[in-house]
Amino acid sequence: MGRRFMRTSGGSSTVSRNSNSPLSTSTTTLEENAVFDANDDRDTNNYKVLLDSFIILLQRDRDLLNYVFPTDLQSLVFTKLIELPLVYMREEGQRLCQSIERIPRKLDAGKFAIYGVFSILRWFLRSRAVFSKLYQESDPARRQQFTTLSATFEQSAVVYLRSVLEEVTSDQQPPSQGGNVHPLTSHVLAFMEGLLAYDDTATIIATLYVEQQQRTSSGGLSGPEKGLYDLGTYFAQLVQALHVSLFRKSESYPSRTDTTIRAIFILNNMNYLLKRLENSSLLGIIQRYQPDLKGKYENDFQTHLKDYTKCYTPLIIAIQEMLEYDNKNHIPDGKLRERDREQLKESFSTVNTAIDTIRQQCEQYIVSDVDLRDRLRNEGKALIMELYKRYYTKFAHKDFTRHREKYIRYEPRAFELIIENFF
Repeated sequence: MGRRFMRTSGGSSTVSRNSNSPLSTSTTTLEENAVFDANDDRDTNNYKVLLDSFIILLQRDRDLLNYVFPTDLQSLVFTKLIELPLVYMREEGQRLCQSIERIPRKLDAGKFAIYGVFSILRWFLRSRAVFSKLYQESDPARRQQFTTLSATFEQSAVVYLRSVLEEVTSDQQPPSQGGNVHPLTSHVLAFMEGLLAYDDTATIIATLYVEQQQRTSSGGLSGPEKGLYDLGTYFAQLVQALHVSLFRKSESYPSRTDTTIRAIFILNNMNYLLKRLENSSLLGIIQRYQPDLKGKYENDFQTHLKDYTKCYTPLIIAIQEMLEYDNKNHIPDGKLRERDREQLKESFSTVNTAIDTIRQQCEQYIVSDVDLRDRLRNEGKALIMELYKRYYTKFAHKDFTRHREKYIRYEPRAFELIIENFF
């Protein structure tokens, strides 16, 4: 990507720092063993080395002119001295931005390069006062070139934000095996959390992004309040795109009749999303723009929690049918009629099959979060255990078969332990 900026001499030469120069916070030694910020792409770090060096060059040239040239010539000479370095900086910046734009999967593999661009923009933001002072007596055209240089990165950053949103919207990866958290969910949250490290700069770029989207609209906020919302606007769009993508993926599980796997998939991802948002400042930023976001996703969570518990429906129906039969026919505790014995045999067989099916299903599902795993188990036990105990107590002792081990396979405690070992 772009050019690699390398030292050609054999000795060590370190760029000295002026105490009044707002140089980037990354280490900028031009040595063979140069140290780079692990959170940035190497090429963006190298570009910041150039920017630091450019600042030093301007300061040295300005100081030198005070001793060599009369005052009325200093501005002209200064403009000529920096003309070629400024052109070179602009060309290298354009090459760097174009290289990053060609990176596939910006949400995942390319995110560090994007963070690097935001770190460059933060450098421009913090160095604006120094450049203004150095250029205050120089050619206005040169001042405009510096503005154009930063604008190159600003517009590129807007393009990158749009590309990330499009990646989320158009993601075609299949749903996770076993209904586990999808990689897209973790990638989106990691991208947003990483962008928070550049929140001051990211807010400015998100403002540009949102302004471009709303250019044809007369609505929206204006004035100083607007900047507070634009990063939240972009994050809310990302989360909404993720939400839509996850629901689309949930519909593509091979077994379309198995609503449980789809519910597990959504529950896993909603739980992961809400926890990550709540454990960072992301939720507060997004809620400034979309106050009902948490409540909406919690409602979605509850809806799919009910969908998950539908896996117990066949078992509940089998138990209720037997209880209704007993209410109508009053099965005695003593000698049973033939039809009562057959009914009990059929009922226990159906109940055993339903329990086996639930166990087999839940052995295939993956729920990594301990809290969610416990909640799903407790929801199941709260739904079925009292009913199952009533069924077992009422019918298990009746003398309807000589092969009790065939029909009476699960005592209540054994069934409860099965539920406690789900997932």
